[in-house]
Amino acid sequence: ETIDRMEDGETTGTLYAESRFQEARDQLPDQRFSMIYVDAKSVWLDARRQFGEELPAEIIDQLNDAVPDWLALTGSFIDKGVKLTVSAVTPEGASDISTMVNSLSSTRLLPWDTTAFASISFEPDLERLREALESQSIADLGPDFYDAFFLEFGLAVDPDGTFNDVLDAALVRFEEDLGLDLERDVLGLMTGEFSLALLPTDFEALSQDPAAEPIEALALVQFDLDRLDDLKRAVDRAVQLLEENLGLTANSISYGGGQGATFDIQELAGPTAYLPGYLILDDHLIIATTGDALKLAGATSEGREDSLAGESKYARGVKELSDATNPLVYVDIGGIVDSVVEALDEDDLREYRKDVEPFIGPLGVFLLGGGTREDVSRVTISLTFRSQ
Repeated sequence: ETIDRMEDGETTGTLYAESRFQEARDQLPDQRFSMIYVDAKSVWLDARRQFGEELPAEIIDQLNDAVPDWLALTGSFIDKGVKLTVSAVTPEGASDISTMVNSLSSTRLLPWDTTAFASISFEPDLERLREALESQSIADLGPDFYDAFFLEFGLAVDPDGTFNDVLDAALVRFEEDLGLDLERDVLGLMTGEFSLALLPTDFEALSQDPAAEPIEALALVQFDLDRLDDLKRAVDRAVQLLEENLGLTANSISYGGGQGATFDIQELAGPTAYLPGYLILDDHLIIATTGDALKLAGATSEGREDSLAGESKYARGVKELSDATNPLVYVDIGGIVDSVVEALDEDDLREYRKDVEPFIGPLGVFLLGGGTREDVSRVTISLTFRSQ
């Protein structure tokens, strides 16, 4: 019967005629070599009819709202690589983080050969978090959890309260211990992007003497320039706490027009090449494991070093994500592999060439990006390959 209808060109009652399938197909990339479609809502309704009596009512209610109408996976070829995209209708009440535009402005402060980078843009609004936590009861976790966690950390929370009470107690404890209002003095200053970055590592030197060869990593927080003075006061308070509680001394630095400090931690950690510090540069607060990483960020901001933003591998990869960049993860697999191979001894290198290189040697750059557009959420993964 199905074959007869296909021969007659009849589409009534077929998947092609289904409204959800049509909606999904209209939202997918035009250029694709494969497509997998799932009528997720129908699958959930069938499962609920079969197993619904075994699930708590609150779980069923949450799944009713969380399961999208449809889900689709597509595969596409890109320049020297492949791209996989998962698309789905955005459930009502879902986080709006993915709808925000991620400026990726931190990439202009990072060197071109950054090996790994992760970025997300969000508004640190605790009121939304409070709304979500209000319905979560502490008692649901049982008395053992309360005794082991809340009493251990000294949080003054009623065992019959909600996780909203836990949040407020944690904020009070934070202010008592550090003298900073987390909501006002920290989160209130943040706006836009938060990112983490890993710079190239000499794995051969690291394996020989880990203390003498630091892993250079940075955290970059974008802040509101109109509240620069508030940020400086919060940072000064944090520095004061480090000096009072750990005996560290702040050594002032100035790179790229920005101001900051580094801290010699050898009295605490012993002989080490790590020299952690911070730098307030443009509209970013940068925290790094070494002063050299901060110096490099300053040089990159002034154009004396090429930036990740201008690196072709990164730029091409981000373009393939089609604006789905919140969050974003970038990993230069090829660069990491080359650094590790340089650290191998002769025997390990011979084994690598024979058994491992054929599989990971051709790998280039990995990117993962997410975003929401036109009420459709997307997660895209791309992987490029390089010539051997």
